[in-house]
Amino acid sequence: MLVKSPYILYSDGAGNIFEDKTLYVTGRSGWDAVPVPVEDWIELPSGGNLYELPGRRGIGIDVKTGEMRLCDKGWAVAAFIPPAHTGLYMAAYETLDDAPVLPLFCYTAAGWQEEKFFVPAVRIEADIRQECE
Repeated sequence: MLVKSPYILYSDGAGNIFEDKTLYVTGRSGWDAVPVPVEDWIELPSGGNLYELPGRRGIGIDVKTGEMRLCDKGWAVAAFIPPAHTGLYMAAYETLDDAPVLPLFCYTAAGWQEEKFFVPAVRIEADIRQECE
């Protein structure tokens, strides 16, 4: 279990993803960026993918001041989680004026900590293989 929120992720636009250790990830609830409770984070499940969100800057919480601000190092990053899971918070970002339209995917918040990717999600479907053992 995590003891603090993961760091925000950003993309360089060339398929590379990095963490910004000056910002914790926020999630979007409705139109608002909000802190994600530590207990809501799980490791990105097998089958999950990360996506860059071109023309968008992620919104994070400054690790020193606690204030929300944009990650201006690159494009925001979000996760697609497998169907057996439900995301609890969408990726929080600010869209720039010239941003392209995104496909209609579920863009779940994502972060990095302890050498792993994390998402705010819950598993909603049992793994039948484990129940049969």
